[in-house]
Amino acid sequence: MTRWKILLPVLCAITTVAVLATILDVFGFDAKPWFGFWDSVQAATGQPFIAQVTQSIPGGAAARAGLRDGDRIDLRAVSAYDRAALLFQPATIVPLNLKVLRHGKPVNVHVMPSTIYDGDVGLKLVTNVTWALSYVWALGCAWIVALRRWETREARYLCLILLSVVAVCLSPESGAWPGNFVGGLQYLALGVAVNATALLSLALAANFGPRSLLRKALEAVALGVIALNLVGYVGGAVGVLTAWVDPMPFAYGWWQALGPIVFSAVVAVAAVAIASTPQPERVRAAWLLLPMPLAILLNLVALDAQAVVTTWEAYVGLEATANTLMLLGAAAVTYALLKRRVLNVQFVIGRTLAVAGVSAVIVASFVLLEWLLGTVLAHVSHATGIVANAGLALGLGLSMSFIHKRVDTFVDFAFFHKRHEDERALRDFAKEAAFVTRRDELLDHTMGKLRAHTDAVAASVLLDGDGRFKVARWFGEAAPGAGENDEAVLAMKASHKALDPHRYTTELRGDLALPMLARGRVLGVLLCGARAGGEAYAPDEIDALADFAHGVGSALDSLERADLAQSQSEAILYELRALRVAIEASDRR
Repeated sequence: MTRWKILLPVLCAITTVAVLATILDVFGFDAKPWFGFWDSVQAATGQPFIAQVTQSIPGGAAARAGLRDGDRIDLRAVSAYDRAALLFQPATIVPLNLKVLRHGKPVNVHVMPSTIYDGDVGLKLVTNVTWALSYVWALGCAWIVALRRWETREARYLCLILLSVVAVCLSPESGAWPGNFVGGLQYLALGVAVNATALLSLALAANFGPRSLLRKALEAVALGVIALNLVGYVGGAVGVLTAWVDPMPFAYGWWQALGPIVFSAVVAVAAVAIASTPQPERVRAAWLLLPMPLAILLNLVALDAQAVVTTWEAYVGLEATANTLMLLGAAAVTYALLKRRVLNVQFVIGRTLAVAGVSAVIVASFVLLEWLLGTVLAHVSHATGIVANAGLALGLGLSMSFIHKRVDTFVDFAFFHKRHEDERALRDFAKEAAFVTRRDELLDHTMGKLRAHTDAVAASVLLDGDGRFKVARWFGEAAPGAGENDEAVLAMKASHKALDPHRYTTELRGDLALPMLARGRVLGVLLCGARAGGEAYAPDEIDALADFAHGVGSALDSLERADLAQSQSEAILYELRALRVAIEASDRR
């Protein structure tokens, strides 16, 4: 289990590097972007291996090079790099020397691709900024799940789905890298990422509801289409790399229709899984299963629609629409994480503020040093400046743990003081409960503390008795109780840990169930309903409530033993009195 705690962040880190490299490739920042544009569209002609130039925009790279709409290029007569550049995107640092056929006559053309900052800059920026935002947003969700919910199967699948979605940035249409074999390998990586997303979505759906015959049939169809789709990507990659097969049908032909079919099947499986999920869990299942497959399905439909548009602007506009749909999908996943009991929004805000604080300290330190070197120490040498910067970097690196701890403490105090006070009050009462002398007053105090120091809309204390856990105290809506062999009750007896009742077939109705333990025995259950804000219970809150439940359970056990001891003492005294009376009566006789 703990291997996921390491594996998921490692995968997130690798994917982060890929995303950053792709963003640098497209936008360049301080250097010329490598990602280039034709400012035209290359289309299939119906002839094997023959691509055709269409929709060239005035002043664009294709027009400046002398390419005209209708020019044809034989993919077998160019290198593997040129094939990938023609089918997808070229690199700006590698000029292309092409021999095109114009009205049946060969014409030599020298093409220097444009960058994102040349010609129709607005459309290019909108298209690429939207995909960059969607990738970064989805990657941020994956990081949060990897660091905060790695221990649950559903969260692990969701994290892997998000990472496979983000891995689409390896596509040759997202990043252009020079090299004869890079484009073909990028296309293969795209196929692996797309089909892995579909497979992982099916695996996540398998965690919800029973698998009926209809569902099994839909899963079989989905797996078959996924396999066929992957074959298409392999065929396209082989065609790009070697020209042994024509890559055009895979890049522009009917094979492209397999993508929407794959995710239509995935959405159908998810819909059946949601319909078969018990009602209390159905909404949560829908938010976990549907956003990304639906977003990918709509994204692929928009991209496939590019085949029927007649202008370059419409072509790029459809790509921007597809990227926006992916961005909306990432936003829907974020909503599910924060509002549907997957993550706690306060944790997300707290970590964001902490990271921002640490970053601010580091940046401010370097700015201050540069100011000192430029004003107070204006005459120091360049070498001294380098040594000073290196010393500051070393000092910050060695003190990073200290800085992070202090920033965390400040953020917690400034923004989450009430929350920590509530946790402290719950833990304090866990110790104070041992000194309460009456059972009824102990239960009354328990409910009072829960009302005052949690934002649960309902809570119940269920105590074991006569083979059933019955409600002894509550506020909000009372829990119906549960049998001693209830699935969630058995899980608490075995693990002695808090659990989410929604993950079990149980009579317990709430968002968090905590065992009230004493001497290894579950005396009762503390059942908390949904939080007023609809968020998940954070791990530190669960820990505080677990201590609270354990303290109350121990106090109840002590009171039971005290009552039992008193009853036994009274029974012994009664027997002694009876014996004394018998002896006195015997003496009188």
